[in-house]
Amino acid sequence: MSKTYFMKSFDSLWKILSFTILFELLNLTIKLVIFFITKLKSTTLKLDLTTVINFLNNGSHILGNIAIGLFIVFGLMISKEMIYRVRYDNLLNLLKSMSGTFKIRRFLTHREILKKDDEHPQINQTVEKYNRAVNHTVIDIWNTQLILYLKLPKEYQAQKMLKGMEAEIKEEIASAYPDYLISTFEREKNSLWLKGTRK
Repeated sequence: MSKTYFMKSFDSLWKILSFTILFELLNLTIKLVIFFITKLKSTTLKLDLTTVINFLNNGSHILGNIAIGLFIVFGLMISKEMIYRVRYDNLLNLLKSMSGTFKIRRFLTHREILKKDDEHPQINQTVEKYNRAVNHTVIDIWNTQLILYLKLPKEYQAQKMLKGMEAEIKEEIASAYPDYLISTFEREKNSLWLKGTRK
């Protein structure tokens, strides 16, 4: 099996969107700082803050342009998938794929800390590697089928953790999407695939 465009672009899309929001928030914060500095300048203190205001204005302008540029990239990337879905499938399935991906990632994530002492908690390295791998899980839902992609961790113990959850994962998917007949897991190189066919 090969990854669909949605599977390949999902993580990149959300990183771009996150950076867009971050840069826009920084832009708004700087504008707020400029507003307060301008108010301070107009008081009886008579401080010469023109250089500071100009510097902040330039920074705000740059951040705003970066945010716009990233949003345009995000729009172009997602529009390709949206057009394809409208033409061959259903746009609602794109939203289901996005929410389904977040839900299955949350379901698979382990939170385990081995407390060495109260001041220096020690993180279980196996669990950390497992979580890093399952954070690449993507589910792609279509009218006729659904495909689940799971990246296998490189470490044996982390891989064993994931393999031990195959039945639970299949049950979770079958429960969340009862309109699909779910197959057994198939392994291809360093990944696991689960396929569902519409009843």
